[in-house]
Amino acid sequence: MIRLDLEGMRIGAPERSQVTHALERFLSDMNADVSGFFHLPQKSTFEAEYERVKSELAQRAPEIDTFIHIGIGGSSLGPETIVRALAGKNAPQFHFLDNIDPDDISRVLRISNPASTMVYVVTKSGNTYETIATFMVVYEWLKTALGEERAKNHLVFCTDPVVGDLRKLSTLWNIPTFTVPPSLGGRFSALTAVGLFPAVVAGADPAQLIKGAQDWRKQFMKDLGDGGIPPATDLAYRLLRLYKDNRRNITTLMPYSAKLKTFSAWFTQLWAESLGKNGLGLTPLAATGATDQHSVLQLLRDGPHDKVVGFVEVVGFESMLEFKWTGPDLPAFEGLRKVTMNQLMDAELNATRQVMANNERPQFSVILPKLNAHTLGQLLFFAETLTAIAGYMLEINPFDQPGVEEGKILTRERIAACKKSLMS
Repeated sequence: MIRLDLEGMRIGAPERSQVTHALERFLSDMNADVSGFFHLPQKSTFEAEYERVKSELAQRAPEIDTFIHIGIGGSSLGPETIVRALAGKNAPQFHFLDNIDPDDISRVLRISNPASTMVYVVTKSGNTYETIATFMVVYEWLKTALGEERAKNHLVFCTDPVVGDLRKLSTLWNIPTFTVPPSLGGRFSALTAVGLFPAVVAGADPAQLIKGAQDWRKQFMKDLGDGGIPPATDLAYRLLRLYKDNRRNITTLMPYSAKLKTFSAWFTQLWAESLGKNGLGLTPLAATGATDQHSVLQLLRDGPHDKVVGFVEVVGFESMLEFKWTGPDLPAFEGLRKVTMNQLMDAELNATRQVMANNERPQFSVILPKLNAHTLGQLLFFAETLTAIAGYMLEINPFDQPGVEEGKILTRERIAACKKSLMS
């Protein structure tokens, strides 16, 4: 199991009475299906969904070396987090088209072979302009190269089970289609088919991702039943105390793992979109160790006292690289000889922790014994639970996104106005 180290937070753990109200509201809303994320590990339908379409997918596009994922926000960041962390050595080339940048889309299509490409289109509403726009371009690319019927064989959709234009198109064209539960926001959907189907294609085990989330949820409920405070609740309380009492309104997340770099980006969306409301919120700052020790660390050490730093540590890496040097006897080389890259990473992480401690900067660590599907499932579910409970402690709704919706509405109005002017 993953574990939390909160000793460096410079603030004590709460009493149970200090978090009871938020926990009661959270559990009540989860049982009322305000958001489906908390019960999702116990109710996952992905295995049945995948079994239903597996043979059909194999027949439609048997030789795949490229996977183009079309989505935006949580419809892309969650899947990319899973793929970048867990992809096997025989995984196809993954491209995540999560931006309507025409140059980037053109680049991906230029280097991909339509005949060996699978295209996965993900939008919960089925109507997201950015996703539909990108799909229109990619489909025309497929159709031009393969013809209309063969092009359709390279498509897989993921959307609402009933409503939305993508769902309508899936029926018209008979496209294999996974579902996003209606009560689930996109940023909480990584452990649905949104992220689990790309996981399968990448060679990861979706059952272990779900099992990790199940185990973390089980421990959460056990802690509550035993009268204790689950670690995610403890951390949420301390972060909000530092925010309210000490104006530490920036949460820096710094994994010491290149494979978890996208996890920081996913967490940035989760934290910002869920908590930034009613003039409140904690601003996320993504960093990666050890890279950002040569940049962001300066700000974390000597900048304003408005940050809390969260480290994500992977104790056991898959590879062991030893420094063997037979060249000239130079001090920098000699200092590293007979040491491993793993020991250097550990030294860098603990040095950064010490820098934070020496300068009285609050910090916490999330520690993974190793990075695999089971621990990543725990990590994703922990972050979702932490975010939701922090929202309840702030007394805001962590599951809506009025600012995002306003942007969507205004975009549609501007596009409509543009079309009207062209037609007049």
